[in-house]
Amino acid sequence: MDRLDQRYLSDLVVRAKQGGSNAFAELFAAAGKMHFAYVSAMLHDRRAAQDALVECMVQIRRGLPGLLQPELYMPWTCRICYLHCAGETDGSVSTPEGTYALSQVLQLPVAESQILLMHFGQGMSLAAVGDLMNFGTRLVRRLLLEGRKRLRRFQPAGAGAPVKRCDSEKRSGQWQTLDAVQMASALEQVFKTCGLDDNSVPLEALSSYAVYRKERFSLQRGILAAMFLIFFLLPGLFLLPELKLSPEGTGLRGLPVYSLQVRTLLPVHRVTASIRNRSLPVYEESAKRFSLEPTRNGDLSVTVELANRQSEKISCKISDVDAASPVLLQYDADEELVRLKVRDAGIGVNYSEVYATAAGGRVIRPNACDSEQGEILFDYPHERWDVYIPDYIGNTLHLALTLE
Repeated sequence: MDRLDQRYLSDLVVRAKQGGSNAFAELFAAAGKMHFAYVSAMLHDRRAAQDALVECMVQIRRGLPGLLQPELYMPWTCRICYLHCAGETDGSVSTPEGTYALSQVLQLPVAESQILLMHFGQGMSLAAVGDLMNFGTRLVRRLLLEGRKRLRRFQPAGAGAPVKRCDSEKRSGQWQTLDAVQMASALEQVFKTCGLDDNSVPLEALSSYAVYRKERFSLQRGILAAMFLIFFLLPGLFLLPELKLSPEGTGLRGLPVYSLQVRTLLPVHRVTASIRNRSLPVYEESAKRFSLEPTRNGDLSVTVELANRQSEKISCKISDVDAASPVLLQYDADEELVRLKVRDAGIGVNYSEVYATAAGGRVIRPNACDSEQGEILFDYPHERWDVYIPDYIGNTLHLALTLE
């Protein structure tokens, strides 16, 4: 099927909503064959499909004033055709996530739900769906994924018979069509049923305009535009990116957060960071904006590599990371327990990692830890113990217990 110029089609919808007979006639000339192909694929009867086309176009003409988004004309009209021809409202649609009631699918945005219905419910290929909805295959695939994501919010129902399936899309490029006389007759019946004045420009003339179709030389125009774009942007392909590294406050773990802003025309391929020869994770916050959380003081080095393999480095001195180990405030011992009271002036003691080691490397865990009071309880040692009390970034207090 010929692809339609979406912008011109939307303009036709706006003019047809205002009551223009010629605009609606041209809209019918542009998309009527797609609608007939869809209803004939469902009904498998050419005569019945012609009658159904007229009835669907009457519904479309009467409902047109309520269409708030002209760019959704094709999915909206395909929905009307489906509901008219299927004759079922309690069907089910099987997706990889489960079987959902048709009523659940119809609650989604019109474009997403219609694509789900056509692809999973009626077994149509993505290319066939794109033909009928005047969407590119890539857009159809993206809307299908978004629709599946929204559908997961519902509980799979599994109720109802499967929706009526189509099979004509399997014969690629062989959709059923109407000739000019049949199209004109169908349009005349639509206007007569709606009680509207006939179009002043014959349908055959409107079809010959073909301004609603995408030009066949669009590929050549695209190549020419790309050549001009490359000509003007070529110098920018060899400019190094401009980097800005600045502190942004404190993160959830109490560590300082640094923001990296990359100014370049090219996509960023990779960003790496290290401090004292140890790599740091880099988080992408938005397009060409990244964040880092240094875990130690020292010289922070950040390298940005672009898509053309050019790279640029930036560094800064980090001195605001907690570098102090926890301190021992008090210890107390009786015949059974040793009580250690500690405090960390930085981001806090990591009580889950407190341990002691005995002779031979045996590891002893504390009996209890009270983070509110800062107390750690160990069994009374009968040999030398080395106790290790870390904070959350690895600064560790080392105590040697020889109480016996």
